[in-house]
Amino acid sequence: MKLSLLRRADILPFRTIDAVYVPSYSVSSQEQRLTSLSMASMMEAVWWLQSRRAKRIIYSGSYEGPTLELDLALRRKLVGEYGITRDCVREVVGITDTKDELIKLEATLNDLDAHSVLLIADEYHMPRLVRW
Repeated sequence: MKLSLLRRADILPFRTIDAVYVPSYSVSSQEQRLTSLSMASMMEAVWWLQSRRAKRIIYSGSYEGPTLELDLALRRKLVGEYGITRDCVREVVGITDTKDELIKLEATLNDLDAHSVLLIADEYHMPRLVRW
């Protein structure tokens, strides 16, 4: 499958992309800073979906147990507050490192038959995603 990784500047007006992806920021360490960054990225993803510029939001959660549940709970709450239906959301869970995240993201994109994805992350987390 041919997949297009897109930057905001690449997306033409009125083009709909298959998915926006927000990586996990592992909110258990540096919780306040990472939670703020995570929520800012999620808000942007919600905007893409609500403006009908994207079909789905995909987000990930790191590790297992309380860390994973906290990360996912914050994201689920946000999409719920904005009325995003569950059929427009996919979770990639149990991420252990960047390589694992990208393998699981690729499988999710294949399952969705997605051909375009916009990666949404802060400037610190973006470089690890584009090594893909």
